[in-house]
Amino acid sequence: MQHRIIQQVGRHAAVGIDVGEIQFPAGFQQTVGSAENSRLVRHQIDDAIGHDDIEMALRQVQCIQPFNIAFHEHDIRRCVAEFFTVPFDMLIGDRQLLRRGVDPGDAAVLPHQLRQNIGILPTAGTQIQNMRAFDGLRCHQPATVIAGAHIVMHIAHGRHDGGRRCFGGAAGIGFQVLRPFQHSAVIVAAVFDIHGVPDSPWIASAIGQKPLGTNHFDMQPILATPACKMKFTHDAIVIGGGAAGLTAAGGVALFGLKVALIEAAEMGGECLNNGCVPSKALLTAARHAHGAGQEKYGISPARPAISWPGVHRHIHDAIAQIAPHDSQERFEEMGCEVIRDWAKITGKHTVEVGGRVLSAPRIVIATGSKPAIPPIDGVDSVPYLTNENLFDLAELPGHLVIIGGGVIGMEMAQAFRRLGSGVTVINPGPLMGRDDPEAVEIVSARLRSEGVQFIDGTAKRISGQAGAIQVEVGNAPTVIGTHLLIAAGRKANIETLGLEAIGVETGPNGIIVDARRRSSVKSIYAIGDCRDGPRLTHVSGYEGSNVALEITLGIPAKVDWSALPWCTYVEPELAQVGLTEADARKQHGDAITVVREGFDHNERAIAEGQTDGFLKIILKGKKVLGATIVGKHAGDLLLPWSQSITGKSSTFALGSAIIPYPTRSEISKAAAFAAWEPTVFGAIPKKWAGLVARLRRAFK
Repeated sequence: MQHRIIQQVGRHAAVGIDVGEIQFPAGFQQTVGSAENSRLVRHQIDDAIGHDDIEMALRQVQCIQPFNIAFHEHDIRRCVAEFFTVPFDMLIGDRQLLRRGVDPGDAAVLPHQLRQNIGILPTAGTQIQNMRAFDGLRCHQPATVIAGAHIVMHIAHGRHDGGRRCFGGAAGIGFQVLRPFQHSAVIVAAVFDIHGVPDSPWIASAIGQKPLGTNHFDMQPILATPACKMKFTHDAIVIGGGAAGLTAAGGVALFGLKVALIEAAEMGGECLNNGCVPSKALLTAARHAHGAGQEKYGISPARPAISWPGVHRHIHDAIAQIAPHDSQERFEEMGCEVIRDWAKITGKHTVEVGGRVLSAPRIVIATGSKPAIPPIDGVDSVPYLTNENLFDLAELPGHLVIIGGGVIGMEMAQAFRRLGSGVTVINPGPLMGRDDPEAVEIVSARLRSEGVQFIDGTAKRISGQAGAIQVEVGNAPTVIGTHLLIAAGRKANIETLGLEAIGVETGPNGIIVDARRRSSVKSIYAIGDCRDGPRLTHVSGYEGSNVALEITLGIPAKVDWSALPWCTYVEPELAQVGLTEADARKQHGDAITVVREGFDHNERAIAEGQTDGFLKIILKGKKVLGATIVGKHAGDLLLPWSQSITGKSSTFALGSAIIPYPTRSEISKAAAFAAWEPTVFGAIPKKWAGLVARLRRAFK
């Protein structure tokens, strides 16, 4: 009898049925091959180990002792978190059951009539069809994952009203469905990692590759790989110590989980060491140098004395001041195990690093990106700069030639020109191609006025030597400079991870991910610059926090780019959130309206003598789709528009807000009010105002 019980338990799990299900119809048991005759499995178990209803949970533990599964609540939680991380959007269907006091884990075997009465299924189907329908409610998870979902639901709703009775934390939780469908159900942790034995006939049966009803279930995989029996060294492994990886690892660690954070290079990644921080420090020094040489406000200019060693020191002082925030010590204090070595992913749960093999239910790739070097003839024959070595220059370039007119190219062009270098920018297409062309024209006009030269064309050949580098450009004259900076885009830094061998899908722009940042191997996430998608530091942080939330709490977190902001820190700044006008017209045609306010009507800008630029908001009806701002501190003015796009604020609220005077932020209020002006001062309000005026005159 004990052997028969083991077989029955295994068969139940194989078709996604909670092994504690003991009173569903005999016909269904025979269909799935878990019973040989019309007797209920519950009776068979009772015959073997007793008849006490209240103690069924404890008897179920005895029933599956051969699986050596621990039944403490902590182990159950860990088992589910490690192997399933069941999406909480499955609760949409489960809540329909819970509101009626029905255990979601038992739903697959409820009678058809009861299903229709409580509004879960519109039509009756076979028992198997109904089970698959409830599988669909849980986002089409494999059958054995339903059992994992059952565990989650029992734990999460252990004190739920509606007749639920707790049998004790060590055994499980059960409850009684109201009459006439008396049904005892007890949750146990006989859940197995189906992904660990993909070639097993038992697995094939569980996921429907073979017809249900066969009696040829292979019990060996069940006995060999119970989920609670498998051990991991960590709860999560994060590869990469930049903005994305630090956010993810720190977030998971702060929830008390065990995290391995792997970084072979400098902590802080590109942003801290050779990206955002040093570039903004350089731009600040350049802005001061430029301001000192300007005759404005009645102040005579003074020719600034540029000390490149001093500028270099300022850049690296800024890095040093921020570095402790991203340091190994800080993240070890949070609870991360920080490993400073190169990593290789060897399986969907395993990573080799520093002679060790680490394992975790979830792996997060956050290895960032590196400069993309275009295949220009002769590029490898000359020394060239990228953002990775630009900030370590020993001397100020005499003439800096920049290939690329994107964010990095434009920022560095203005910075080095203001510090005294000659600068030529070579770009094959429109400058700052993703931004609003009208706003880009204001920026490029400013750079031209400061002496930056622009050449439209593609670099064909590079030759020369250090201090005398020649760049041949299509139909344009050859450009000669002392230094060459390549700023022609980025590429994902993923070559050494071994992704192809484990089946992680990649494309020309990095790892292919879904909205939850999961790769084609669902236990492996990719966040930040290494995946296909927007490459911005704040996006990396956003994705890192999303993934940390999903790993720790099991709550699916999908990215939302509707209010994606970015800013180019030239002077004047160019900032964008949401859709540009061109993108909005592609999506919505003439249904959009554009409201434009210039800084030449902003009193603070006039007082400062810096009126270049404008604010443009793009609306569909009264809904904000995007905002473009070009002007001083443009990036600082984006926040209210981000809130408006996501529905957390409105143009009406912004237009009626009280804002300090004089400030540049008044331009946002002016634009928001302009969006409502036709409505506020339309025909109907005017008629109402006229009526009020006539009544007032008549009765005064």
